[in-house]
Amino acid sequence: MATQEHKGIIDVPVELILHICSFINPTYAKAPRCGRDIRSWCAAQVHLSRLGRTCRLLHGIVQPIVYHFFADATRRPVHRLLCLARTLISRPDLARHMKHIIQLNPLDDELDDVDRKFVQDAIVELGLPVIPDHWRINGEGEHRLLPLELVLAHTPNLESLRLRLGYGWHLYIIPQLLKTRPAFLTNLKSISIPGDQFELSINAIDALTRAAPNLLTLRMCSPSYVPAELFLPSLSHLRQLQFIGENSVKPWLLACMLDAAPNLEMLALYWDLSDEDFYAYDLVNEPKGGDLWDAIELRKNSLRELRFGLSDEATNNRHAQEDSFLSNMFPPTIREVTIWDDEGDEGWVRPAMQRFASDVAVGRYPNLEVVNVGLYRDGRDAAAWEDVKNELKEKFARGGVEFEMIWTDDFGRSILGPDLLTDESESPLESGGDPESEPGDDTPMMPDGEITLEEGSSVLEMLLARHNTWKRDMATRDS
Repeated sequence: MATQEHKGIIDVPVELILHICSFINPTYAKAPRCGRDIRSWCAAQVHLSRLGRTCRLLHGIVQPIVYHFFADATRRPVHRLLCLARTLISRPDLARHMKHIIQLNPLDDELDDVDRKFVQDAIVELGLPVIPDHWRINGEGEHRLLPLELVLAHTPNLESLRLRLGYGWHLYIIPQLLKTRPAFLTNLKSISIPGDQFELSINAIDALTRAAPNLLTLRMCSPSYVPAELFLPSLSHLRQLQFIGENSVKPWLLACMLDAAPNLEMLALYWDLSDEDFYAYDLVNEPKGGDLWDAIELRKNSLRELRFGLSDEATNNRHAQEDSFLSNMFPPTIREVTIWDDEGDEGWVRPAMQRFASDVAVGRYPNLEVVNVGLYRDGRDAAAWEDVKNELKEKFARGGVEFEMIWTDDFGRSILGPDLLTDESESPLESGGDPESEPGDDTPMMPDGEITLEEGSSVLEMLLARHNTWKRDMATRDS
């Protein structure tokens, strides 16, 4: 039987070409974590881009893969963003392949006349009024992110967005588009906004969430300014809300956000009131830990995972009994609880755990399956816990719950894990970048993966760090 003669790459099946692409860049089909992986991802994208330029057939197959992701470049990020915007506007077929965008480097370059005219014309083509002549992108204000907004306006299938918003930065195009058309980022599922405390404008969050009504995950730092009258859009699809780093979000703002997210399953927050600017902001109506409990209680029946920590400066305005904290905090639907006690011999967690075990024994938590307590390796603390270990095991067993003690060498806020305490803001510029790609190349990079809850997960994990609140309250009451 005669065998078919292969004349070249044109005869290679598309599936084999895609397999070659996955070998060149194994991460192209999924988002790797930002930071140390970004450089290797960048280099792989350079090779993919070069492969796509070898012939017309490969170009048509590989180029959409290259345009799945975009990240800021090491050189002239504004120019590269505008190159991307030009491509997406002229090539809607490529625009529909764009799924992930990461833009962390500052857009400080001033535009030349050609780029300014392109931005102005592109805004008019969106059906918006002519932009005022005095606009500029370097500095604060509503025009700072115009190149990025043009990209977002032409990526209907975008799934994740990671960007940095500085103090006084507002959005210009997106809020105006929302006045004349329905939400247009309907496939956007994840937004991450790293940064320092007090940098973020809540107005930008408002605009982005209105444009993305199906948002599942929102990660953000502390808003810098919150208007007295705040009307957040419905966040009915939001499942995860994560506040990045040591955060000082106001309890009433947290309550507004939780009220707008009736189906929230995961909340991550390390509440820190140690910043001097925060105390200068409001010395009379200082937020208290009790106000925070009230806000979290709004989602008591939907939360499955809670990562929570308090700094020493976060005080509680309730004279509640220490031992009732766990029983009052957890929703009745929890299935797994992990408590980390890093206070050593301070002792508030033990009575709280004993009270919690008593409630479990009488059937207050019928779905609960596992309770873990994480303990810092300290001899005095170990002896105190050994005294109540058998009692706890017996009570939890009576409620059908498995109880276990976990010993750890971690201490303090480190037990909360890096995902909560850091903003993972390392960008290509900060990590060395992609040495081979040039600005404007179709070699976009990929954002980091978000913390996700596995489908069907029903874990409630509460991590408490350096929590002296109840000890101070009790001391105050006793005095």
